[in-house]
Amino acid sequence: MRNIMICGASGSMASYLLESLTKVNNVESDLRVFMVGRDLEKLVKSANILTIASSLVGNSHQFIPLVIDIEQDPIALTAAISEINPEIVVNATRAVSGVKYGPMSIKMGVGYGVWRPFSIR
Repeated sequence: MRNIMICGASGSMASYLLESLTKVNNVESDLRVFMVGRDLEKLVKSANILTIASSLVGNSHQFIPLVIDIEQDPIALTAAISEINPEIVVNATRAVSGVKYGPMSIKMGVGYGVWRPFSIR
């Protein structure tokens, strides 16, 4: 299995990446995708749907929810990275919390967020 970690996994930006990963079938082995986020209920629901979608196209990818608030507890994220040893880490979290549909967006009449995406391998 190849390990991938996606931070901000319950957000809209990561959802597109996660959906794409369900269809990836030209790798040497199946994927184990660790979905990092703050909302366990959203993560579990998404992981279940993604696992089913993956199996429908003939893959055995695993989608594993991990509840870590990386802004409040970055040490927990560091520990998870050390333990899981992912080949790729993707950060799909927002750069400024509250911007997407939050007080800043409403006041400014904006309906989109500011993200700081990156990935490391």
